[in-house]
Amino acid sequence: MGLRETINKNQPLAIGLCSVFIILGSVLVIRSTSSGIPARLKQAYYSDDDGKTFFADDVNKIYPFDHNGKTAYKAYVYEGGDGQPFVGYLERLTDSARQRIAELQQNPDGTTEGQVLTIYATGTQIKLPGDTRWISPNTTEAERILQVKSPSGDTNVHGVYP
Repeated sequence: MGLRETINKNQPLAIGLCSVFIILGSVLVIRSTSSGIPARLKQAYYSDDDGKTFFADDVNKIYPFDHNGKTAYKAYVYEGGDGQPFVGYLERLTDSARQRIAELQQNPDGTTEGQVLTIYATGTQIKLPGDTRWISPNTTEAERILQVKSPSGDTNVHGVYP
């Protein structure tokens, strides 16, 4: 008896098995294409020692901010092939961006989210740990910072989230 004949004799079973395989395949495709980034982070990483160490705190903090008497900046934390987390680069808001976000956060109606996102997109500066100069991330010069490498020079890194 051939495969076609077996399927024709057991149509309900064949349809059921095909349905299960389609559903399982769909679930696997959806899971494999997700980014792995939590939908809504509640914390972010910050550093108050120029990226030597980092700590998690409220994602809505306006940075830089005072942390135990030191200035804390947002820290973008990565992990390389050795599994050790490290600060890839630091970010700060310009003074005018900090002031504008503070004003918008006082508006309780929630219609300011788009404005705040625009400020974050245009009012930030970045630098590598150890560098002294802050630059706009919207420049070609920033590419060297945004192409994160581990301390050992590994370019195969991925972001780590609190």
